Amino acid sequence: MNDAVALIYPYFKTEDNRNQKLFNPLSIATISSQIKTKAVDVFKVDCTFKSFKEVVEEILEINPRIIGFSTMISMSKNIHELVAALKPLLPNSLYICGGPLATVYPNLFAKEFDIVFRGESDNIISDFVLQYLHFNKDKDDKDFFIKNYDLSKFKGIYVENGDFRFSTETIHISEEEYKNLPLADRDGFQHDKYQEFWLGLENIKATTIMLTRGCPYNCDFCSKPVFGDFFRKRDIPDVITEIEYCHSLGYDYLWISDDCFTLDLKFLDKFCDALIKNNINIKWNCLSRADFTNDKLIKKMRIAGCDKVYLGLESGNDEILKIMNKRVTTEDGKLCVKLFKDVGIKTAGFFIVGYPGETMRAIEDTFNFALNLDLDEVSFNVPYPLPGSNLFERVSGVDVTNDWTMENEIKFLYQSEFDEGILREKIENFFERLSLIKKLNKTTINV
Repeated sequence: MNDAVALIYPYFKTEDNRNQKLFNPLSIATISSQIKTKAVDVFKVDCTFKSFKEVVEEILEINPRIIGFSTMISMSKNIHELVAALKPLLPNSLYICGGPLATVYPNLFAKEFDIVFRGESDNIISDFVLQYLHFNKDKDDKDFFIKNYDLSKFKGIYVENGDFRFSTETIHISEEEYKNLPLADRDGFQHDKYQEFWLGLENIKATTIMLTRGCPYNCDFCSKPVFGDFFRKRDIPDVITEIEYCHSLGYDYLWISDDCFTLDLKFLDKFCDALIKNNINIKWNCLSRADFTNDKLIKKMRIAGCDKVYLGLESGNDEILKIMNKRVTTEDGKLCVKLFKDVGIKTAGFFIVGYPGETMRAIEDTFNFALNLDLDEVSFNVPYPLPGSNLFERVSGVDVTNDWTMENEIKFLYQSEFDEGILREKIENFFERLSLIKKLNKTTINV
C-alpha cells in the first residue's frame, strides 16, 4: 500500500436528471487541502463523470492506506456499493467517512467504516491521517491502531470495532480557525467536463464557492448537523484569491452556496466592494432569505456581478410560513423579489407544497402567490425530511436506510396525508399557466 489518502465523492451523473447541478465537490476539496499541508499524498476521486467500474479501478491503482468518503443521504446507495466492492480488494486500507448523514447517524456507517467523523472535521482529519500513517507504518494493522492509540485526541469520531466502542464530542471550529483554513484544493477535477455541462445548460461555466458557514435560523425542514447555528465569515482577501484561482481554471460564473450569504450586510458590502475594486469579471448568484430588503446594497450587488438570487419563499400562506418557522411573511417575499427585479437581478423561488398541517386551500395560495411574483425560475417540491431537522422528528414512517436518490419526482419519503398524484397534477397545471402568462406578456411587449 502507498502512504496516500483517497477521498471519494460518490455522486454519479445520470442522464435523465434535468434538475442536477454539477459542481466540483467542495467537501473533499476542503479536506484535501488540509491533509496536503501535512505533506501527505492525496488523491481526490470525483465519481461525477466516471462509471462505477472506473472508480473502483482508479482506487485500486492508487492502493491507498486510507480511503475516505463524503456522505449525504442522497448518495448512501452509492457509498454502500462502493465500499462493498472495495473492501474485498483492499481489505487492509483504513475506511473513514464524514459529512451530514454520518454526523447524524454514525451507526449507519460504523459497520462498514473503521472510523466515522462527525461535525466539522477541519484539521482533525488531517492530524488523524498524519498520526495514523506514522503510528501504523511498521505494523500495517488498522485494528491495532484503533484499539491502542489514544483516540480521545480527536474530536467528533465514532468507532464500533467488534466489542470496542468509542466516541468523542463533536465541535465547531471558531471563526479564526475558519479564516486560517487553506483554500479548497480544486486541482485534478475534470474542469473541462464541468464547464461543458454548464455551457450546454445555461451558457455559463459555473463552479461553487463558500464564504460563510453556519445559520442562526431554525427553519422546520432544515438540517445543519455539520456547520450548525454558528455563523462565521472568511477574510475577503482570501475569498478574492480563491475567485481568481477559479477564474484561472476557466470558470466565469460562481454559485455562492452559503446558507446565509446575505445575513451580514457589512460583510456582503465589503465583498461587493472588493469585486468592483479588483475589476473581477465574473458573474455570480447566491441564496438569500426573503426578508432581505436593503435596496442600496442590492444595487451594489448588481454592479458587482450578481446575476441571480435564489429565495427560500416556501409558501404563499403566512400561517404555513409560521408552521415552517421561516420568520418571514409573504409581504417580505413580494418586496424582496421586486427590489431585485427592479435593478435587473434575476430571481428564483423555492416552494414546498404538501407540508404537514397544510390545507389544499393553502397550497392554492402558494401557486397563486408564485404566479404573481414575476419570478424567472420556480421550483416546487414536497417536504424533504432531512435527518437532523425538526420536520424529520415530527413525521412518521421515514426510513434513513432507504434509497433517497429521487430524480424529477414528487414523492413523499414519509406517511403523508396528501396524494402525490394530485400534487403532481397541480404542479404541472401551475407551469402550464405560468408558460401562458409569459407568452402573453411577451406578446404584449412586442406589440
